[in-house]
Formats: sequence, structure tokens, C-alpha cells
Amino acid sequence: MGLRFEVATRSAAGAAFPTPFAARALLRCVTGLLLVATLGAMPSFAGADESPGERGRTLEREGRLEQALAVYDAWLERAPDEREAQLARARVLGWLERTEEALAAVDLLLARHPDDAEARVLRARMLGWMGRYAEADEEAERALELAPAWVEVHLVQGDLHAWQQRTEDAERCYAEALRLAPEDQRAALRLGRSLRRQGREEEARVAFERALEIDGESPEALAALRQPERLRRFRLDAGFRVDVLDDGEWWHEHLQLDYRVAAPVSVRAGVEQYHRFGEDDTQWTLGATWAMPRGWLLDGQLALGMNVDVVARTVVEVDLSRRLGETWSAGLRYRHSRFPDDVQANLFSPQLEFSPFAPAWVLLRYSLTRVTGGNMGHCGTLRVGLFPEARLSPGVGFSYGTEAFAASSVGATRTYARIFSASTDLVWRVRDHLGLRLGFEYEKLHDTYERRGVATGLFARF
Repeated sequence: MGLRFEVATRSAAGAAFPTPFAARALLRCVTGLLLVATLGAMPSFAGADESPGERGRTLEREGRLEQALAVYDAWLERAPDEREAQLARARVLGWLERTEEALAAVDLLLARHPDDAEARVLRARMLGWMGRYAEADEEAERALELAPAWVEVHLVQGDLHAWQQRTEDAERCYAEALRLAPEDQRAALRLGRSLRRQGREEEARVAFERALEIDGESPEALAALRQPERLRRFRLDAGFRVDVLDDGEWWHEHLQLDYRVAAPVSVRAGVEQYHRFGEDDTQWTLGATWAMPRGWLLDGQLALGMNVDVVARTVVEVDLSRRLGETWSAGLRYRHSRFPDDVQANLFSPQLEFSPFAPAWVLLRYSLTRVTGGNMGHCGTLRVGLFPEARLSPGVGFSYGTEAFAASSVGATRTYARIFSASTDLVWRVRDHLGLRLGFEYEKLHDTYERRGVATGLFARF
């Protein structure tokens, strides 16, 4: 009787309850199952800690670049020599337009791994963004030697050629990329864009159709095939300006037509009508622009005035500029003008244009004018604009210096006069191919005149 072991008891209602020993065993079993379930639910968090590359790429796809950069920075703190982290960080820095930092990060990686083709491609692209095309081309060639069958090498070479207006070379690279990777739609899209810019619409459609075969839901390919972009080769500019002076009014009307011969070359012709000091003068203009390789831009213009009294009889003007980086460009302008009474003026004007931050641009210009008889004038100009590609784009400008020649009266020549001007303007792009301009300007030539002007204009592409 004393050896009997009771494993369960019953209540008055007959329900069984576990003994203390059985309760502890059951509790441990349940606790173990909960622990296993909890651990089973944790891999998504643990995996995120163990795979920062995937987490960073997800943030990149979502456009959260600053957060992606923070992930890569934290990754490099734990593993300073991790190649994938260095590449990813440099890539995101480039997208954030912190190109100098991005380039330094790639250079650090290449110092350890000089034969890293992926790093070479990234470096070539960033040098291209900065306008350092000679170095970018050299870097792309080195990547090609390391990985001749890698599609990314041919894509970056195509992009570099396209940015330098080397259209045929760009299309050759895109076609080679498509041959190497027939299922990669990027090459087909790039090829289609390039062909369309050249006006080769049928060939462009073939390229976009190929992109659609690769990805039947490609938004760009669908849009391109549904409503082909019309190549607008002509641009018309027309404007009217009235200036109020102390002793009268000046009028100025202009009409100019540009024709794009090919992607890098356009020509133009125009006419300008002036009314000053009771005289009416007309100038005819001819000009051309050439977007040369490696970021160079050449613009020339000739103006002729027949039997004029208050404007130049001939004007020859040449502008040469070059893009120095992603947001910088520099230029030099020379202009020779011959006025009535054989008064001649030569102007030399260097300028620098840059974008201090994304929606703004700044233009700095210095002008030196030398006039017949040795008279010289100096003038500095500052212009600031916002949202250059937006629907509404405002701008302001200021100039100050000395004027060596001023048309304050018919045939007047001044040896020295301080000049100050301030202006503001607004460009409204009503459509992608149609826009309006409105501007106001105040100018004071010391001891000579004050001028207040209003200008309106229209531009259209067709």
C-alpha cells in the first residue's frame, strides 16, 4: 500500500489535473516550443544584419539613397576591406552627385585590386559624369581588356561616346552589348534613344521592339512605340523689347530660326530691327553651333547692317566653351564690331558657369572691351537662375563696370563711363516645345542716361 504512486487526482467533478512533476514537464515542453518558434521567426532580422548588401540594394531600388549609404558605411565599419561594400558605397555617392568622394572610394579599392573590372567601369562612368572624358575613355579601355565579354563595359563605353557626341561609336557599343547579352533590355533602349535622336525613326522602332520582346512591360519601350517622339529640327525665337530713357524710347524686335542639321550641328538665321534716336536700323544674322567631342561647344555668328546709323555695320562673334565636370563649364567669347564712322570695338569675355546645388545655376563673366583710339572698358556680370528645366524658371542678373563705347547718341564715343545694370526674367515652358519669356532691366550709365526696359519673347520647336 505504501508503494503506491499517484500520478493524477480528480476533482469532485471528475476532471483530471496533472501532478506538480507532470506540470513542470509540460511547462518545459511548451517553453521549448515557443523558443523554437521565436528563433524560427528571427532569421529575417538576423539575415538583414548578416546581409547588408541586400538591404542596401533594396533601399537603392526604392530611391532611399541616403539610407542606403548609411547601411554601407556601417558595413565598412565592421569590415573595412569588404570589396562589395566599397563598390556599393562608391556607386551611391556617385548617384548623390558626391563625385569626388565617390572617385576617392573607387581609387582606394583599385589600389588593392587593380584588376577589378567592375571598379574600372564605375570609375570610367564617374569620370564621364565629371567631364574628364580622356581619362574616362582610358579607364573604359582598361576594363575592356580585363572583361571583353562583359556587357557593362560596352554599355559604359557607349554612354561615354554618346556624351561626347560620338554617335556612331556609341551605337556600335550598344549593338555589341545587345549581341553579348540578348536578354538585357538596357542596350536596346539606349540604342533606340540614340537612333531616334538622329531622326532614324524606323531603326529606332526596331530597337524599341527588341526591348519590348525582352521585357513585355517595359514602360519606356511601350511609350516609345505607342507615341513616337517627334524629332523637332526647327526652333523659332521671336521677341519684342521697349526701353524708356529720359529723352525718349528705344525699340528692338528680333526673329530667329534655328535648324538642327544633325545631333551635334545646327544653323540659324535671323533679323533684328532697332529704333533709336529717331533712326530705324536693321541687322541680318547668320550663325551655327557645333557640339564637338569631349564636351567642347563652338558657336559662331555674323551680323550685317546695311546703311545703319546707330548699330554695328558688321559683327563677328565666336564662343568656345567646354564642360569641365558634371556641373561646371567654362568659355571664352570674342566679338569684333565695326560701327559707323569706322569706330571699331573688340571684346574678350571669359566666363564660368556652375551649379552650386541641384536646382540652381550661376554664371560669372568678365568683359574687356577695347575701342578705336585705345579706350578700354571693364565689366563684371553675375547671373543666377533656378530650376532651368522646370515649367517656371526665374533668374536675376547684375553687371557693374566701365563702358568704353556707348550709343548714347548717334556715333558717340565715350572714353570712360561707369555702368550698372540689374535684370530679372521668367521663362514659362507652356509645353515641352513651346515657351514664353518676360524680362525687366534697369541700366544706368553715369552722367549719360537711365534706361528701364521690358522684354517679351516666345520660342517654339517644330
